[in-house]
Amino acid sequence: MSNHLRIGERTRTEARSARLAVRKFFGIEPEKYPGHSDMIILDSKELQRMIYREYSRENEDVEISRFKKFLMTLTMKFALIGTTAFCDMRDNRVYAIPLFMRFFSKKTRLNTFAHETTHSFQSGTKLFKRTIDDNVPITEKYAARCAMEGLAVFAGRETTKHIKSGIFERIRQEIFMMILKPIIHILRADKYLSIYWTSIVLSSEKLKEKTAEKADTNPKTAKMIWPYSTGLKFVQTVAEKLNPRTAFRLICDVPPESMTEILFPERYLENVKEYVNDAKNRIATSLDNFRQRTGIAL
Repeated sequence: MSNHLRIGERTRTEARSARLAVRKFFGIEPEKYPGHSDMIILDSKELQRMIYREYSRENEDVEISRFKKFLMTLTMKFALIGTTAFCDMRDNRVYAIPLFMRFFSKKTRLNTFAHETTHSFQSGTKLFKRTIDDNVPITEKYAARCAMEGLAVFAGRETTKHIKSGIFERIRQEIFMMILKPIIHILRADKYLSIYWTSIVLSSEKLKEKTAEKADTNPKTAKMIWPYSTGLKFVQTVAEKLNPRTAFRLICDVPPESMTEILFPERYLENVKEYVNDAKNRIATSLDNFRQRTGIAL
């Protein structure tokens, strides 16, 4: 068996393992959230084209100059170097590039697969539909996206926190990232500005309040908020107050409708409190029915 085929088979095996881990962590029933069927292996050029199309769709709502569009196009073509996996939520498929997998540790690979698998489970939910519904205001779309990314980051971290990578894996990954970091820092400068600004906002209650008010009416302000860290903090708070399984079902079925709810998760919980018990009961009933029918406990 060639090295490429061995890496491809290992990728599929690890992807299946990550999918099962996410399914158990969130208590996801196959009937309600089927997820993707299997990891699809693509070469780097095909995957880069797919991710760029998705990136372009995400930014089409915001008015930008022709020059900035040109720069974004140029940037994305180079910034996707090192991409390992991607979920096309419209088609509910998860893709991976074996070429780059060998440079990352097992923990990093499983974290990535868990993240993208979570997105595949979100496909078809009200949460995802809000992000693509043309009738939903842009700021509300972005609130849904923050929640969507928060669930994915949360799943990746929680399902891999027990995994320890070998020293040689860590060294190989560090060397690879040392080569990539200068390129990434230059080409993704706008992302780092967003991350830095978000860390400042989250550290101050007054600033959070002002930012939330503005983000609910101004798409540019909403876009400045980094969805991964903000979404993670939102999901962690909801999961702590309830539990990860109820949090996943609740957020997917009753998505946050404003950036205020994202920045202040307790307000989201207050607004959806009538749905919480219903979500808990439906999860228990669904999982019990699944266990009786298949003999498998999630």
